[in-house]
Amino acid sequence: MTIYAVYLTTYHGSKLPMYYIGSSSVSKINDGYHGTVVSKKYKSVWLSELKNNPQLFKTRIIRTYETRKEATEVECRIQKALGVVRSPMYINMATASVNGFFGMPTKGRIVSQETRDKLSKVHKGKTISESHRQAITAKLGGQVSNRKGVKMPPEYGELQSKLKKGIPNLKNRGKVASDATRAKLSAAKKGKKQSSDHAENKAKKHRKEYQITHPCGKIEIIIGLAKFCRENDIKQSSLSDVVNGRSKSHKGFVATLIDSKSSFPLPVNDIDELAFAC
Repeated sequence: MTIYAVYLTTYHGSKLPMYYIGSSSVSKINDGYHGTVVSKKYKSVWLSELKNNPQLFKTRIIRTYETRKEATEVECRIQKALGVVRSPMYINMATASVNGFFGMPTKGRIVSQETRDKLSKVHKGKTISESHRQAITAKLGGQVSNRKGVKMPPEYGELQSKLKKGIPNLKNRGKVASDATRAKLSAAKKGKKQSSDHAENKAKKHRKEYQITHPCGKIEIIIGLAKFCRENDIKQSSLSDVVNGRSKSHKGFVATLIDSKSSFPLPVNDIDELAFAC
């Protein structure tokens, strides 16, 4: 009997993001399988590193399942919860599906007026036939959610709260507040003074997060470059050049900015908890 599993591959190099989440058979993983990357962005680098530096890849099984479908469904839920497609910490450029793969999500993106005009022109004058309407109604009518009546464990709610913390609300992105709303917000905050703790917390919140690769290959996540540069005798402006793509490295260090607005890197040990909650 074939047993399937959701697995986490950790890459300990500097040419790819740190993690890859996938699912496959346990026997295949035990034989050294680390995942299949087909995206244009990472495929060639992934294959090259697997061939020339296989020691940089470590894969561990998160949880096992009796069927391929179960493993794929949990893989997909974990990928969506972690926002792997948008995260610079993950090699995944698509989320898994039982019937295939879906690419980069477009939710929250602002479409240009030129694109809007093209779409409008394509669909202008089109009408849906009565038979088409009836077919849609027949397909959707009377469907019941597959989650109806399913009770989740108490810790599931806490986990979901943890997962969503820090994820931006895309629903209001691009909206312009009215003058009345602006006036109300201004009046509510007028005269308020920030405490020293509040000011410090606000400063910490705006410090950027970076993935640092040391000359020895060690990878760590830091907040703010200044302190790290002082502790490691590194020139901050030179490391900033690496972050901005003007230099490949500085004294053997490689730094990459983690965009917390568009990604949600979760500590690796919480992935196990998420797998059981799914």
